[in-house]
Amino acid sequence: MNEFGHIIWLHEVCNDLIDDQIEYCLSEQEDDADSLKDKHTWIKSRQTNDHAYFCLLVFQLEQAIKSAFMRLCNSRGSKAIGADRIAWERVKTSKADFLTMVKFLLPDEIHLYHRAKELYRDRNKIAHEGELSLPIQMSTAQRDIIDISTRIHSALSDLEAAP
Repeated sequence: MNEFGHIIWLHEVCNDLIDDQIEYCLSEQEDDADSLKDKHTWIKSRQTNDHAYFCLLVFQLEQAIKSAFMRLCNSRGSKAIGADRIAWERVKTSKADFLTMVKFLLPDEIHLYHRAKELYRDRNKIAHEGELSLPIQMSTAQRDIIDISTRIHSALSDLEAAP
């Protein structure tokens, strides 16, 4: 998806630069304290880079879901009449949390809901609790975020078209 492509590309660029530095440190013949410290610093930098880009990707996913949720509420609310219209207006203004919005948008995709829940939980651990030792598999996270976003865009079209 275009909304994530630039973030994924930038992560890869930074990761390549870090990998080059790690490789350089490993090629050094010195095993003194400074050389070991440099290796450790670059390895830690890779982990920090992964955490930063992971948080950014999940934040982008959250924004895409909020936007899709508002679109759904507006679409459904404009088609509804009477009590149904009021219900959709209340849903829209309820300040639904992230996972509630995912449930609305992916009612039949329980595995994607659980993955979104995991991604959101991990992002919150990193961003709000400072859990910087949490292992992040960026390739898996990137793929899953794109899958969730793609499915939400597809489901939104179906949900908007439904009576």
